[in-house]
Amino acid sequence: MDTTETVSYQKVSLEEYNLRNCRDIDPNVFFPHDKNRDLQRIAVKAAQAICEGCIIQTLCQESAILRNEQEGVWGGIMFGSGSARSRRSYIQ
Repeated sequence: MDTTETVSYQKVSLEEYNLRNCRDIDPNVFFPHDKNRDLQRIAVKAAQAICEGCIIQTLCQESAILRNEQEGVWGGIMFGSGSARSRRSYIQ
């Protein structure tokens, strides 16, 4: 029995995927939108803290870059602020 599932652009075992840090977290946590800059910064840092040390953190970052994500926190990187675009070379 093959326990490998395609996630994003790479393969990870289903066991690894099911151990990701965000598995039981409301996805909205990773798409913070607050007009107050201080509250926005706190929300982004909270999402990034969930990603820290995740078993698929690098996969999440790389696949988000390859998909050209425009917003949200993916693998601890905040997309939409310009920071992700500068990391494109990271995976090439």
